[in-house]
Amino acid sequence: MDFRSINTRNRIFRGFIKVLEEKRFSECTTSDILNYAEISKKTFYNYYKNKQELLEDLENELLVGLWEALETDRAELQKSKLITLPKKLE
Repeated sequence: MDFRSINTRNRIFRGFIKVLEEKRFSECTTSDILNYAEISKKTFYNYYKNKQELLEDLENELLVGLWEALETDRAELQKSKLITLPKKLE
């Protein structure tokens, strides 16, 4: 995905999140998302069929981000344990 597409997708995500801060998912409309994201209807539909598909994509991104953060923390913890292990053996 190119930089412009990533930027547009992030704008859609941010707009969607802003709408969800004010309204329930069932009450939010595509127009609400478009207004907050400052994109056209055509742009939205180039990325998503509907708000449900957007929700699923956002959930996936959040889970991937969480997984990556946990993996990073786990790697750092393992390094930390390896560094402190020799000190305990002294």
